[in-house]
Amino acid sequence: MLDFNQTALAQTQPAPNPAWTPPPEKSEYVPRTELFDAALSYNYINAPDQEDVKDLHGLDTNLFFNATPWLAFGGDFMAGFGNNTSRDFADIEVVDVTRFVYMGGSRLSLRPRERVRLFLQAVFGGAHEDTRTTVTGPNHFGVIRDSSESTWAFDASIGLD
Repeated sequence: MLDFNQTALAQTQPAPNPAWTPPPEKSEYVPRTELFDAALSYNYINAPDQEDVKDLHGLDTNLFFNATPWLAFGGDFMAGFGNNTSRDFADIEVVDVTRFVYMGGSRLSLRPRERVRLFLQAVFGGAHEDTRTTVTGPNHFGVIRDSSESTWAFDASIGLD
């Protein structure tokens, strides 16, 4: 009989006061990140006035691996294509430019809200450009000159997604 009373007393608890309810606990936002961030976009470059081809159109793609919600590693690839035709008396000059830029590095992200991401990235790599100049004169006499050039590339960006 002693066991019955102890069990009965342990199971009966006072009824909660219906006039007061505790405030709901605020849940802290935990950023959810995908394993990879990928992008494919149109790219436009407007070159300085001393360049023969001022407008390059192309694509830009990047892929980053999210190691943590705030740190990612990856790369960026860009391709641009353009041409310019000019006439000087009887000569016609056509300049075709192809430019590739490839870079890799890290990206730091801050995700203050579910659909907002602030980021800072620093990527390093190289750039390569091929230029073909064709000059056509009277009687369809022509000269073609091909050149290529490579250099290093660097991008430090701050952005908002």
